[in-house]
Amino acid sequence: DTLQDLFIRILIVFMLSDNSDTAENALRGIYHLLHIYPELVVKVEEYWDEFHYRAKEWMLMVYELLTETKVMDKVLLESLVTKHINDSHFTQEFYYKDYAAKIVLIC
Repeated sequence: DTLQDLFIRILIVFMLSDNSDTAENALRGIYHLLHIYPELVVKVEEYWDEFHYRAKEWMLMVYELLTETKVMDKVLLESLVTKHINDSHFTQEFYYKDYAAKIVLIC
């Protein structure tokens, strides 16, 4: 393991914190670390199952930002989204949001 692996793991632990400021700063750190070392996406993916659904959403947003800055290839982003779309957290969350949106439209 490298020093970058250690840093990404520490930032992941901070991202999972209940403190919103700590989580926000960790996400910024993860973004910048992945911006410099895009190969660390593999390391983030190793910890994916430990993330709560919000952290998973946040990481997909980080991936999207990396795509916008041309650090991450859009094909890689698509493959990661496709890989994670069947995650039970997302399935439940998307269903809930879709259901809530339908209720709002009906009212």
